[in-house]
Amino acid sequence: MKTTNYRHNRNLIEKQPTFLLNKNNLKQTTYNPATNDLPELLIPSLENFNYFIQTFTMPSITIPAVDTPYMGEYTSLPGDYITYGDVSCDFLVDEDLQNWQALVGWCKDQAYRNDNPDRMVDITILLKNRNWKTQKRLILAKAYVTDVSSFSYVTNGNDEDIVICSATFRYQYCQLFEEGKQEPIW
Repeated sequence: MKTTNYRHNRNLIEKQPTFLLNKNNLKQTTYNPATNDLPELLIPSLENFNYFIQTFTMPSITIPAVDTPYMGEYTSLPGDYITYGDVSCDFLVDEDLQNWQALVGWCKDQAYRNDNPDRMVDITILLKNRNWKTQKRLILAKAYVTDVSSFSYVTNGNDEDIVICSATFRYQYCQLFEEGKQEPIW
């Protein structure tokens, strides 16, 4: 009869979550089954900010219609340009205000120094499947922060009060990529 030594059987030992850097080296990613398969919004050089993002909006894309008169009536035709909507996100403000300061610093850099090459970055939205693997990447090219909202401190609350702030980003254009491929789908 064969006995199993549970201390040495790797399949039976509970694995500790491993932390790895994703392909874009934008933030730490865990492959722990307790994590979710929801999309992620990643901003280069703001890893501390990325960690605290709670919600974000997917960008809208609009083709304005052109009203054209035809035989006494107006018909609507698709326009000849695309308008991209803003992306906004809500994030937790850390107790040292580091993530909030990073965004405000980015605002000041782009407002006061036009020669700064880092004032626009490519924001990445990772779209995942149920196996926590990235299926598609939506790249918001040449994005910049346009608004960092105010937030309130509660002076008569307890020490567990959560401070939430929001930020809005604008970008020049977007591209959708299949994971692992260099050519955009659109």
